[in-house]
Amino acid sequence: HNLPFTILGTCLLWVGWNGFNAGSANAASGIAALALVNTNVAAASALVTWVVIDAARGHIAVSGACTGSIVGLVA
Repeated sequence: HNLPFTILGTCLLWVGWNGFNAGSANAASGIAALALVNTNVAAASALVTWVVIDAARGHIAVSGACTGSIVGLVA
């Protein structure tokens, strides 16, 4: 129920997820770069999609944007 902590947690999770996915290649290679790009594109596109759906419903919320980005990371 604390919006600043929700935003902070989402940001930390996003950064950690980048480290996990890109680091799983065990080298600074093209595979790691592809994992990093795919992670960010998935999270960002889910965030934008969630905000557009919220806007269509008439109410945009920051907590919804945070939820959308986490859904994109998981998917």
